[in-house]
Amino acid sequence: MENATEFFIDGTFKVVPEIFFQLFAIHATYCDHVIPVAFILLSSKTEQIYQQMVNEIIQLAPARQPQRVMMDFEKATINVFNHIFPAVELSGCYFHFCQNVLRFLQTHGFKQKYETDVIFADNMHKICALTFMEPTMVIDGFELLCSNLDTDYHQVLDYIEDNYIGRLRRRTRRQPSYPIDFWNMVTRV
Repeated sequence: MENATEFFIDGTFKVVPEIFFQLFAIHATYCDHVIPVAFILLSSKTEQIYQQMVNEIIQLAPARQPQRVMMDFEKATINVFNHIFPAVELSGCYFHFCQNVLRFLQTHGFKQKYETDVIFADNMHKICALTFMEPTMVIDGFELLCSNLDTDYHQVLDYIEDNYIGRLRRRTRRQPSYPIDFWNMVTRV
């Protein structure tokens, strides 16, 4: 763990004993392989718990500063890593990005449409494919998608715009919940 510069972190909830809330897994690259380096049982998923966890890890490897950390879209985790490692490149995982979109579809009544309407599903895949555009072209790509989709998509497009693109207001865009550089895949290749 001390020699690793790139880490992949994620929490999972279904495999833990009832006295814990989540199992937090940390993997690292070593000799062009990704290997598990730590599994931590946590009692909750708050910033305070994540702060304690990271502080414990720092005590075990005080000289190390990661260069890159790939993670899910959990705000508490992002906030803690931004605070403790301000120079580290944090990035969102593509799987979790798509999972967030699918979760939105499920919770907003689009599940059946996604599963039965091939054109709708294809358009959702195009939205997820925005992650593979150059960061400077993502907004143009999103706007092109918007111009080609009818009102059936407005709720989904609003979600994407608010969370991943930034809502357009008076010729400028607000900061999205997750900046493009956080979830864009092109910058990682």
